[in-house]
Amino acid sequence: MYRERLDLTERIAVVTGGARGIGYASATALAEMGARVVLADVLDEEGGLSAAALEGAGHLAEYVHLDVTDADAVSRTLSAVAERHGSLDVLVTSAGVALHGSSLDVTPQQWQRVLDVNVNGTFWAAREAARLMRSRGGSIVAIGSMSGEIANAPQAQTAYSASKGAVHAMVRCLAIEFAEARIRVNAVAPGYVATELTKEGVPSDWLASWERMTPLGRLARPEEIASLVAFLASDAASYITGSTAVVDGGYIAW
Repeated sequence: MYRERLDLTERIAVVTGGARGIGYASATALAEMGARVVLADVLDEEGGLSAAALEGAGHLAEYVHLDVTDADAVSRTLSAVAERHGSLDVLVTSAGVALHGSSLDVTPQQWQRVLDVNVNGTFWAAREAARLMRSRGGSIVAIGSMSGEIANAPQAQTAYSASKGAVHAMVRCLAIEFAEARIRVNAVAPGYVATELTKEGVPSDWLASWERMTPLGRLARPEEIASLVAFLASDAASYITGSTAVVDGGYIAW
């Protein structure tokens, strides 16, 4: 019974930001649980290779180009997926950008870029997915961050933290809005994860500090985040909605 509730066979899943990192790990977990996965990203070369790797492993996978900041493109792309495969059952919103630096130096363009991708992109994708899921229900899993719950150190990243706090609030609101249609909306809030985005331009002393401040003493692996994403996508999580699950190695428990 419990194994069956984790089975995603015949489910259609779209993962934004699916070309690499947590997005690709999530797509892999969903595929291994039986779903047909569509990796949506702006990184065309990486996305194509990632989809090919999943197909080579015997999974059902494809890649589509998608800029989540373009609401019309999000609508067209998700609608096309649902039309092509007959439904859209799972959405994972993993597309995201980070920004480190003093708030005194952040430009309006930088601030807007973080909000456009992390907040607006999550909303456009979740809203369109909900439209396509209304007749049969579904699961939306947003990738938030522990940074949406705390102020990080030693780095300054107000724009990023504000964007992820907005995602967590959005999840609560959308969960209530979409509950009647049997659409569950949850967030996974990772701590520090060993991905390209996390390590991009990060000084080595920051990495050492993050490991020291994490009770488990290390950064997470992407697949450790993906495990929870896949669980929330499945029927095993059928009574969970409006929640933000923190996966941070104990970081915010200090």
